[in-house]
Amino acid sequence: MKKWVREWLKSMPLETRIRLSYAVLLLPFAAFMLFCLANLWRMNMRYDELLLTVLKWHPEAESTRNGIRLYYSQMLSFVVAGFAILTVATIVVSYLLSRSITKPIGRLSRAAERVARGELSVRVNVDSGGEVETLARSMNTMIVRTNRLVKQVTREQTRLRKAELELLQSQINPHFLYNTLDTIIWLAEAGDQPSVVSMVGSLSDFFRVSLSQGRDIVTVREELKHVYSYLQIQQVRYQDILEYSINVPEELFEQSIPKITLQPLVENALYHGIKNKRGMGRITLWGERQGGVFRLYVSDNGIGMKNDRLKQVSDTINNPSASDDEIFGLNNVNERIRMKFGGRYGIHVDSSYLVGTLVTVLLPYKTEHGEELG
Repeated sequence: MKKWVREWLKSMPLETRIRLSYAVLLLPFAAFMLFCLANLWRMNMRYDELLLTVLKWHPEAESTRNGIRLYYSQMLSFVVAGFAILTVATIVVSYLLSRSITKPIGRLSRAAERVARGELSVRVNVDSGGEVETLARSMNTMIVRTNRLVKQVTREQTRLRKAELELLQSQINPHFLYNTLDTIIWLAEAGDQPSVVSMVGSLSDFFRVSLSQGRDIVTVREELKHVYSYLQIQQVRYQDILEYSINVPEELFEQSIPKITLQPLVENALYHGIKNKRGMGRITLWGERQGGVFRLYVSDNGIGMKNDRLKQVSDTINNPSASDDEIFGLNNVNERIRMKFGGRYGIHVDSSYLVGTLVTVLLPYKTEHGEELG
């Protein structure tokens, strides 16, 4: 019986159920009021008839009058009890009907709040029938389509960033290769055979690490070898203005880092820092571990940046949609780190005009089993 009633209610539209709840609430009271009026009229007529008869034949029959009073008292008790029973029944039935309406709507509301927070795995399970069930199915369809669209956009953004990285590499490598070969030719013409051998060896190491067998992630050891080769080559070209030192603890050598992370930072330090300041310049690269993260630092004592330019650089790094040709390499490095390890990681730039610039690279520290400690 309960199941049949439930199915019957589910088959009703929401508007019909609401109207039914009002009818169930009002009809019993109307019927009860009619019943009470009819009985009171009947008892009133009988009371007058009985009272006249008794007083006519038995004026002294006080006990009969008491009996009539008892009868009316019992009838009043019956009326009060009936009223209480009907009131309770009306409240219970009205609650059940209203709950059959509000419960599925509450589920929809809670699901909508979770979707608004970005939880696209939510699904609404409503089997109440009528318009609410149709709305729930439509909402589930909308969530599935939204989730599919978000994943599609994410894949497209990943492909776009990868294309930008490949474009950056294609722009850097030919230019750097041309300058290096030009330097080798100049050294060969000058008869400096040891420097030629050193330059060719460094160039070979540089491109070997750059290729990395197609890997996007390399170890810190490999990345340091790559930037060391780059600095060796550049020191031959800029021996009058460039000194460098690398001091990274061995505990960081096997940590993971996106390929070609440090070389663009060193290149910026050389071309936008040291070359714009007279005198000998120095590039220093060091690192440290701090709990579940580790930091690599690239500093120079070049021209530095004024506050407005530093703010512009920081805003461009943190805004992938912004464009600045001079710091495209920094922006690309920051984006690749965030794509690989998450938004909390990346690079940070500090600089003082006529003092120098410090670039900090923040990365997660992982154990031998590949587990992050942070």
